[in-house]
Amino acid sequence: MMDIDRIPAPLKGPQVTRQLARRHRADMRFRLYGLISIGLAFSFILLLMGTLIIKGWPAFIRTEIKLPVAFNSASTPQDQENYDRLLNQFIKKPLSEGAYDNKSLLPLLSAQSYQQLRILLVDGNPLNKDVHFKASSEVDTWLKTRRLNVNKHALTSLTPPQLDALYALEKAGRLCFAFNHSFFTRGDSQEPEIAGIYAALIGSLMTLSVAIVFAFPVGLGAALYLSEFAPRNKFFELLEININNLAAIPTIIFGLLGLAFFLNILKIPRSASLAGGLTLGLVILPIIIISSKTALKTVPMTIRFGALALGASQVQTLFHHILPLSMPGILTGTLLGIVRALGESAPLLMLGMVAFIVDPPKSLLEPATVLPIQIFVWAKNPTAGFVENTSAATLVLLLFLLLLNSIIVLLRRRFERKW
Repeated sequence: MMDIDRIPAPLKGPQVTRQLARRHRADMRFRLYGLISIGLAFSFILLLMGTLIIKGWPAFIRTEIKLPVAFNSASTPQDQENYDRLLNQFIKKPLSEGAYDNKSLLPLLSAQSYQQLRILLVDGNPLNKDVHFKASSEVDTWLKTRRLNVNKHALTSLTPPQLDALYALEKAGRLCFAFNHSFFTRGDSQEPEIAGIYAALIGSLMTLSVAIVFAFPVGLGAALYLSEFAPRNKFFELLEININNLAAIPTIIFGLLGLAFFLNILKIPRSASLAGGLTLGLVILPIIIISSKTALKTVPMTIRFGALALGASQVQTLFHHILPLSMPGILTGTLLGIVRALGESAPLLMLGMVAFIVDPPKSLLEPATVLPIQIFVWAKNPTAGFVENTSAATLVLLLFLLLLNSIIVLLRRRFERKW
């Protein structure tokens, strides 16, 4: 029997008021802590994005020098020295007389100007018009500092005669800005004004394609077997524990595995997209298995029992009912793995994908690099132009990650079903 003496006495009016006031204060403190946490996280995100935008947006514009090109000769120059002489003449033409030697003004133009002029003067065709040549990184930094107030502390190697020439060109209206489309159409370069992310983007797409083709069917097959067919014993329990542990180990371990197996045993060429894709496939394989198993378990058992009661086999039940209903969750987990693989660099560094790549790879066995490693390479160079390229490439990478995460949210909302 219940001891009546142990029943606490009911609280009276003032006590109830004080207790309710304490509860309300605790509730308000909890909400305040949540708002502070969200505010801090949002502030850090704004700080990161603001820093990247401030440092990276100048990389999307470039400085061009508009020069009058007049070429009437019947013979096209054959060597770079003659092209350099022509370029120097074209620079001097809009300038007033000054103490300029034969090559003192050539550093004002980028290394790409020689190739641009060579294309214009093909077959010795006469030419007489203004041509926009891309300026060098030093000139680009100098003009952006003057007009856009960026890179204030960047060092310059421009000489006094070159500065005098730039002032004269600016006064004549021959210095201008244009969209830096070569940032998206060219590969890496030692000159920041002509360096781009095209080769890294192609390498990233090829590497991710290999990773998906390898990891998705293997991971989905493993999840289907472990969820629907595997016997419940100690071996498979230990196997599932190890799969969960693989999803948490440092990715550099997978890089060592790829180096030992894919490069040393299978003899896949170093820096190849195939080796990098297989290694990233191993990285995302546990993520796909775990997310797929979770998605399969969310399907109610009544679906299974109903299909089996109507005469369907276990395989028919799986492929006709369970798998279609769990596919949104499986695709979501796969995309999460792809997002992680897109930002990985540590395992690929072990495979030598840090090589200097100018042209995009044409096959899976050619040397390649990926966007995170391209950012890592540029970040080591203190030149103002490469600092801009680093932030701009990071913005592009974050844009891809945001796009993939948006696809994940849309898939979840589009196909999610409530039971």
